[in-house]
Amino acid sequence: MNEYLISLYIDDELKLQEKIEFVENIHTDNSYYRETIALLEQEVELRDVHSFSQVPNDYTTPSFLGFLVKRWWSAGVVTALLACFILVAGLKLFPVNPVALNTVALEDHRFVLYFPTEEELNIIGTFTNWKPVPMQKVGSSGYWNLTLSIPEGEHKYSYMVGDGEMIADPTIPAREKDDFGGENSVIQLGEQNVPVS
Repeated sequence: MNEYLISLYIDDELKLQEKIEFVENIHTDNSYYRETIALLEQEVELRDVHSFSQVPNDYTTPSFLGFLVKRWWSAGVVTALLACFILVAGLKLFPVNPVALNTVALEDHRFVLYFPTEEELNIIGTFTNWKPVPMQKVGSSGYWNLTLSIPEGEHKYSYMVGDGEMIADPTIPAREKDDFGGENSVIQLGEQNVPVS
């Protein structure tokens, strides 16, 4: 019980009346006095050992909890510094090849459509995030074309004529119905370069 009261005294958690009783006990009981002084000296040593930690000054906790917070704070700072050192050392020992980071292979693909009656033609699909991309008119031939760099894999697309009408690519047999009652063309880009059926 004495250690508990001494701990409350050290942490300044005694009420005013309890402080009076505590001081009276120290004056009347010599062993209580020696135990209080020993625990106060131990507290001074603990605070000196952990004074390098950067816990904010306005952070107030009971001494034992304060000791744990300071120890955790110090361990966290040391761990973060160690992680940074390992990361930097790892990058020096094992440099990253920027080319290896680009894991998505791109393929140039040319889209061609014969549509002589239109003055504006767009392509829209998964490779454009379903946003219209204008195609280029090839002189007065009636053909429209566009070459895009597209990631390998399966893609769906349609052509959008000037009035907003969507039409599938007539040169691609693979089709898929869309959510609006129309059809999208489906192509598979990659090593095989074979349309999906």
